[in-house]
Amino acid sequence: MKRIAYVESNFGTNFTSKEAARGIWQISSAIETRFQETSTQFQLSDVINAIGLNFGPDLVDFNNYNFTIPLHAAVAARLYMELLLSSAVPGSVSDQATWWVANYNAGGSISTFTAQVAAFEAANNCTNQETDLWFCIDGSGSIGSTNFQTSKDFVDQVASSFNIDPSEVRTGMSVYSSAVNLVSYFNQHTTNTDFTSAVSSALYPSGGTQTGLAITDVVSNGFRQRNGARPLSQGVPRVLIVLTDGHSGDDVTAPAANAHASGITVFAIGIGSGIDQNEINEIASDPDSQHAYTVADFSSLITYLKNTLLQQACTVSAAIPDSTDVSVGVQPGNAYYGSIQVAISGFVTISFDVTSAVTSSGIVFLGTLPNPSAAFHVSSVQLVAGFVATVSINSSGTQRSRRSVNNSKTPKTGTTTIYLSMVSDGSSNLNVNMKAIATPTASETTSTATSTFNIDAVGGLIGGLVFIAAIVGTLFWVRMKKSRITPYPFILENQQTSSPDIGIKEDALIEIEKVRNTLRTIVSADFASSISIHSTKCLNEAISAAEILNIPENELLEAKTLLVTCKNKTNELQRIKEDLHNALTENDLNKTVNALAYAESCDYLLSWNPDDVELQKLLQRAKATLIEKSMLENAEAESQKDQLRAILLEDLENDADKNIILQDIIAFEAVLPSPLEQNSNDLDIIDKAKTNFRRKLKACLQTALQEACAEREITRIESVLAEIDGPVTSKHLKEDLNDEVFSLKIYNARELIKQLQELEKMRLTVLSLEQPLISEIRSYSAPPSGVNAVMAATFVLLGENESKLKEWQSIQVLVGKLGKDALKRRIINCKASDITKSSAKTAYNYIKGHVHEEVAIESKAAAVFLAWCETILREVNDRQGKED
Repeated sequence: MKRIAYVESNFGTNFTSKEAARGIWQISSAIETRFQETSTQFQLSDVINAIGLNFGPDLVDFNNYNFTIPLHAAVAARLYMELLLSSAVPGSVSDQATWWVANYNAGGSISTFTAQVAAFEAANNCTNQETDLWFCIDGSGSIGSTNFQTSKDFVDQVASSFNIDPSEVRTGMSVYSSAVNLVSYFNQHTTNTDFTSAVSSALYPSGGTQTGLAITDVVSNGFRQRNGARPLSQGVPRVLIVLTDGHSGDDVTAPAANAHASGITVFAIGIGSGIDQNEINEIASDPDSQHAYTVADFSSLITYLKNTLLQQACTVSAAIPDSTDVSVGVQPGNAYYGSIQVAISGFVTISFDVTSAVTSSGIVFLGTLPNPSAAFHVSSVQLVAGFVATVSINSSGTQRSRRSVNNSKTPKTGTTTIYLSMVSDGSSNLNVNMKAIATPTASETTSTATSTFNIDAVGGLIGGLVFIAAIVGTLFWVRMKKSRITPYPFILENQQTSSPDIGIKEDALIEIEKVRNTLRTIVSADFASSISIHSTKCLNEAISAAEILNIPENELLEAKTLLVTCKNKTNELQRIKEDLHNALTENDLNKTVNALAYAESCDYLLSWNPDDVELQKLLQRAKATLIEKSMLENAEAESQKDQLRAILLEDLENDADKNIILQDIIAFEAVLPSPLEQNSNDLDIIDKAKTNFRRKLKACLQTALQEACAEREITRIESVLAEIDGPVTSKHLKEDLNDEVFSLKIYNARELIKQLQELEKMRLTVLSLEQPLISEIRSYSAPPSGVNAVMAATFVLLGENESKLKEWQSIQVLVGKLGKDALKRRIINCKASDITKSSAKTAYNYIKGHVHEEVAIESKAAAVFLAWCETILREVNDRQGKED
């Protein structure tokens, strides 16, 4: 519908050579006529009654429709597509173009539709928009290796459409079956090439379907800062895409609710005929129409869902925590989407502080539906650089508004959601600091607000805005209603006895319509998911009746596809029985375990024919074999544990190297059972070994640090400190690093690095002295006392005899004799270890009492030499022991 609205009228902005009165969907007179003629027929009555009951009689008065109202046009277009056409709307853009010309706009061009949709979707991409995107794909036994590869291809194509980069789109992935297998955290594969490689390497696990466990793992481990997820304070949307082909073996309600509450927008994709639509809706975020998808098979993932999913992912609202500073950046021409949870009875005050350049500006639209815009919003706030805009929202009365939204999930008790869209319309990036503060008191007001709106006052408008979602939900409900299917032999009999030359009579038309209704019910998701081997006969009879009545083949396609699925299920069930029988006959333990695991993962197949006695016996025999295998594995594991325990104890007794002890610990812990089942004796051994390792590690580090500091080599000291700060040390020495003596040594080492760096800095400062500054010192005939003392101290430290430095003329000679470069080289090469205590004392006595400020007035060069003297004297004292 969105594509048609764009091609027909560019969402109502372009009615060139068309009729504005026909609305944004350009409802033609032919569509309107058919709509009015058939609106009273049986197939629309339930829908019309539901619309009139929930949204008022004006929306079902089809003879007086005003198509310039988008909601009126939406109802007409949606019902026309859903119930009045014999062919369903296809998924791919190319097939939709053909369908559009054949059923909607006879004068249109297939190439025009395709080109305009491609341009529209390309212009609305968000490939570099900040997003944390996680894929969770089904790897259960019912998938099969071929379809699992198709799922990976789908993930790769969706991910490849984004610019994967730590500062833009971060991607993660896990595969689930009976357990959850990690493929990549957000901070592991941070480029498109690396992530593609990780996806390609993901292994097919087979097993059961534990979707709830998978979602819980994503929330608990995937979206964690330690694994690369960005905090909510950064305002980055969190997106989870879940793929499944069947009913979960565990509960999904609580895990899904936890994901939604954690600020994660969940897209749920159900594939094939074995899915549970209610479960898909439960997993998906609200509204279901935008987040819950179903496709007939895995091949439809890429052809149908890829572009749709990309468009939806681009408009995900980031969760904005209460009373938290959130900083966002929006590029010119782009938009940012957010959502805030608010108490139903109370206020929320949101402040927007524009911190970017004066050339940036924008506007914020607010409302109770996702992604409010200039066309659909309840309040708006103008953003200008250098100013703080504030809006206060009264959230009371939203209970009624939320009820009007046709979602399958119940809203969180006592809360509603305020959505915002921030649009940048300036010439530079719009950087904004936001804070939303909720006050759960209905009577509270705020004096700082520049804009206030009461959602209660616009309840009618909100109900209208959610109408399209309600129509989709109502139609889906009607199609999902259960109907008892009865065989149609009487139709076959009537048709066989009819005379061809009489023509089709009214009763024959009625029978044709009954068969058509039966076929619609047969292919409904509700019936298709519950059909069993016993009801396949009814499906065959209905199709046979339809063929005899010459009902068009395109109306039988879905029913025949379902029949093929039924036959495939029967064949697959037979293959499971054969695999179990062959594995047990060959007495092959591994084959038996694999066959049983696959059978149990196909729970939807096992319920296909629950009275199959042969299958039940095979399953019981296989389970007995599994118990035998488990007992053997337990015996082997216990033997391995005994061996590793003996090795660890022997190495402890022989006082082995710390690295050997650490390897023993890791190997022994790997074979131990869960913490609740561990033997207390084994725990004592582990504690003893870890204590031994920590003692040796600490002693080793202390010795290395002491030796490095004694040598006073910056590189070696930094290397030891890096080892102390490293993950291995930090993990094993958390308590020991708090030891006062050890901590003091670490502190002194860091201070020594600073001192050595200061000495090196002073040497470089001397090296940068210009020749005129040094020549100035030599030009003095009777220098100031500070200059004389500093230069005497400098040459004493460089190794000159003090007796030669008592007269200034001798210092002048040395300065001139050495020259600028020679003097600098001597200072650069001067080592504190080469200076004697006697020379250090003499130099100290020379400069004692002289301060930098006074010497700098007399000579800038002398002030530099004074700083060098003080620095190297500190180094000498630290090396040789400080003395007065």
